[in-house]
Amino acid sequence: MATVVSQVKVKKSRKEHICNYCRGKIRKGDPYRKSFLTNDGETYEWKEHESCHEVAKELFWSGFFEDEGDGMSAEDFGECVKELYEEFFPIDFKYSIQFKAKELAKLLKTHKLVAIRPNGYTTGWKMVEIKNEVKK
Repeated sequence: MATVVSQVKVKKSRKEHICNYCRGKIRKGDPYRKSFLTNDGETYEWKEHESCHEVAKELFWSGFFEDEGDGMSAEDFGECVKELYEEFFPIDFKYSIQFKAKELAKLLKTHKLVAIRPNGYTTGWKMVEIKNEVKK
């Protein structure tokens, strides 16, 4: 199981990096998050766009992504983002995962992801506007 050792919000990248979620470029001067994680005694670095961080956080909190103890890989993130993007935006497969994550992050500033559970079982997902709440 991956454990976060430390996490830093970097205001400005000093050089180009690759986002571990979307595999897109974090350009020089762009803000990003850098974490150090440990898994089975090995420590490694994880870098992510702010938008990818926000989307991943919502995927975990809403229960859309069910973590089996290994965390969310780039492949898991990509599959979830594709599925949600196709659900809430017009389908256009030419867009990258990075673009789709940015669009979802914009939507998640004013909405939250909620499971549709008519009989106690999840049958789908919807975006619900956040009203009179401060989203953390």
